Amino acid sequence: MTGGIRLAATLRQATAFLAAAAAVAMTATAAMAQEAARPTKEELDAITERGRMLYEYDQAAWHASDAVQTANPSTVAGQRYIGKKENGRWRVVFGKLNEEPGLTSGVSLLLEVL
Repeated sequence: MTGGIRLAATLRQATAFLAAAAAVAMTATAAMAQEAARPTKEELDAITERGRMLYEYDQAAWHASDAVQTANPSTVAGQRYIGKKENGRWRVVFGKLNEEPGLTSGVSLLLEVL
């Protein structure tokens, strides 16, 4: 009986191994079948432009928030900011939100970053 139990356990392990190997093989085959199409030059250009704009926004926000923090650290406490590029210059506006979502309590500071 002991030999029969060992044989059954070995068969179960072999079956489990083969099932796992088959699943891996099918996954690899499916992954190879779904090759991604290469992006076009226009798509790459658009991605690059978005990256440049994000970098510029980050730089403007960084310099503006540092300037506000240096001028008066308590001014920035609890405030939000948003930046917008107009005529080649970044304008960063700082303010607080009202209790009602989406409404601001007025602009408390406006900085233009060159």
